[in-house]
Amino acid sequence: MKIVGVYLAAGNSTRMGTHKLALPVGTMSLGSLALETALNSPLDEVYVIVKDTDNVEWIPSCMKSNAKCTIIQCATSDTGQSESLRCGIQHAQDHRADGVLVMLADQPFITVQMLSEMINCMKLYPVDRGHYI
Repeated sequence: MKIVGVYLAAGNSTRMGTHKLALPVGTMSLGSLALETALNSPLDEVYVIVKDTDNVEWIPSCMKSNAKCTIIQCATSDTGQSESLRCGIQHAQDHRADGVLVMLADQPFITVQMLSEMINCMKLYPVDRGHYI
């Protein structure tokens, strides 16, 4: 069973007033904290959905080059979060994913254990293709 992560990172940060994913948190950027967790989890692949204008400097090169990581520029992300989600789900469908775990880039306190538990539930209780929970 192929389960992928759709990592939503194409927000405008309008309330923050600056690109919040690039803000430093310790030795990393805010946006890279949960991404590191996703890449260390049992997810088969992680699709990082970003704005088409994002230079993704907030993602460390070791994460960009990780075999599980695919950065997808969403040209329509400025029309709302649903477009970023649509972009990620479409990519997952195109790559024959059996399940998708949606993650938000500005939630740094997600753990590998949390993701593992959700993935295990997805594997224990699979849903037929085309049906969604």
